[in-house]
This record gives sequence, structure tokens and C-alpha cells, in this order.
Amino acid sequence: MKMGGGPSPTKSTKTVVVLGVSYGGARAAQILAAGIPKGWRVILVDRNSHANHVYVMPRFAVLPGHEFKAVLIPYTNVFLLNSTEHPHICLKAHVTSIRPTHITLSQSFPEHGVDSPDKSDFSLNEKEAEGTYEYTGTKSEAWIKASESVLVVGGGALFATDIKAIHPTKHVTLLHSRERLLPRFDERMHAEVLKYTSSVEIDLILGERLDLSSLENGQARLLCTGQTPNTALLRSMDPPYRSNNLVKVLRTLQGRVKTMNLESAPDVARRNPYPHIFAIGDAADAFGAIAAGHCAYNQGEVAARNLIRLIKNAEKKDGEEKEVLEMYTPGPPGIKVSLGLAPAIWPYYGMKVEKEEDMYP
Repeated sequence: MKMGGGPSPTKSTKTVVVLGVSYGGARAAQILAAGIPKGWRVILVDRNSHANHVYVMPRFAVLPGHEFKAVLIPYTNVFLLNSTEHPHICLKAHVTSIRPTHITLSQSFPEHGVDSPDKSDFSLNEKEAEGTYEYTGTKSEAWIKASESVLVVGGGALFATDIKAIHPTKHVTLLHSRERLLPRFDERMHAEVLKYTSSVEIDLILGERLDLSSLENGQARLLCTGQTPNTALLRSMDPPYRSNNLVKVLRTLQGRVKTMNLESAPDVARRNPYPHIFAIGDAADAFGAIAAGHCAYNQGEVAARNLIRLIKNAEKKDGEEKEVLEMYTPGPPGIKVSLGLAPAIWPYYGMKVEKEEDMYP
């Protein structure tokens, strides 16, 4: 699938590649497309043709009559440019390798001047790319309704309380491996979840892990244990570049190797082997920033602005003053957790608890 793209590139066209078009990647692409100098183009690469707005999917999965819905946002206007006559394009493909100066895709796009020497087995969704795939909805609501009990594993307070609100007579258990829910946030949020789950008779088990062999027939289970960032390709490029599945970054969000001294600016400038490679979002070890869409969005802005500065600095003549790169500092962790269909809790000048009556005029 190819989306966007106006004038064909020439041999002199230079390229910025953004891998992954979600909250951070899309915002970075928009900043780049609006501010990148003439003679450059932005290529977005994603294995999907739409972004999954994950924050509403849990409720759609359990609320009767909504399970067929999906907030899947197409990438057709991802650059947010008024004109279609621009060189920037969005490609649906898999990335099979990352090297310091190039990437390899699962297929080529010669009409856009994008050739790939490796047509790998990753290209398995060609029918979907042709528009024949039809989303038929999540299946969770049906088997939750048919189950005798529901076990939610991980940080799934939202899932567990939604299910209990919709099926108040169903036995719901929430299992969490830590002694405290929402450990990155105000401790009062944990207390409010405890209070609410107790009031609606949700069984809450803390400090334990699931033995899959103990599950009984007739019990639905939802695993809300998170995902592992897909950074393996960067490790294959440079093993010291990645740690604990996350890419180490400078405050500029440029990638760094472990041996670099962060306290010495000249040292960083001299020793950074990949000043043109940035990492944001779930893939980045970004100084304590939580893995959330709003953090990735902000990181995408900083990384894109810094990349534009690098491009402009490289084009300046000797003696001209160069722009200083922007430093990223994450804000305090932010979240809003619904408890059932209406109440919610969120940090707001200390703590905000929205009760059911707050949700109606």
C-alpha cells in the first residue's frame, strides 16, 4: 500500500525515514513534513495501513453492541498537509534490517524510487494491502458473556471493572504480580482502585503470578501483561546500542551507545556514531518517561525538530552559527483510569476522583 506522494524524487532528493506510524511516529512525520528543507522527503514505513487507537479498544471489546467497532485511523492524510503535491510518502511494508545508512524493506516501491534488495517472507499481507481485509470486530464480548467467570491478568483494572459493570453477577478476578497497582503513579490511585474493586466484589490478588495449568474450563481470561518493544533489528545493527529491549538515548533523543559519557557535550558530539538515528516512544529508554501515547507524541516533536536542526546545520557554511539541539525532559507521569463505565481516577493537582454523578450534566 502506498499513501501520499506528489512529485517524483530525483537523484538529488534526500530522505528521512520514520519507522512506525503511531502516536509518536505520526507526530514526528507531521513536524518533519512542515519544516524540512526543500530537496528532502519523508518516508513513513508501517506494517499496517491504519493506526489502532488502543485507549478505547478495551471498552469496545467488552461493551455489548460495540464489539464490531474499531478506532482504526487510516494513514491517508498522516502528514496533515493541505496539498497532495508534496514528496512525502507512507509505505505499508515490513522492515527486515536496519543499517547505519539504510534500511531494507520487505518489498520494493519502484514508482516511488524505493528499491529493496531483499524481498523477504515478511510480506504476507498483500491481499490486505489491496483492500480485501475486513475488520469483523473483537470476539471478547461473546466469550466473556458465555463464561462462568473471568480472570484478568496484569494491570487490567479498566478491563476488570468494565466487565463487572456490564455483568454484575459474573465472578471477576484481577491478578497482578506486584503488591501495588499503578506503581508509577500517586499511591492514592492504588487505594481508590482497591476501594472500588471491593465495593463491586471483584476479587483482587496482588503479588502473585499465573500458573497457566491451573485454569479451569469455562473460565475466560484476559492477559493484560503488556508488550515487548520491537528493537531487535537495532541490536543486530550494533549490539551495545540496546539495553533491556530499549534504545539508550541522549537528551536530544539521538541514540547512543552505552560507553558514551552523557555529562560531556564535546564527548557526545565526537563519539556518537549515529547522530542521525533517533528513538522515541515505547522503544526508547527516555529518562523515566512512561510508555504512553502522549509521551511518544512529545518525543516525536523534539526528535523531529532536532533532526531538522541537524539538516540545516549541515547545510550552513563555515563560520555560520549553528542551532543548538533541544533537550528532552519528560513531564510527570499522567494517566486516567476508568473504574466501570462512568467513574474514573486521575492525578489532577494531587488527585481527582470522578464519581458516576460527575459524568452526567
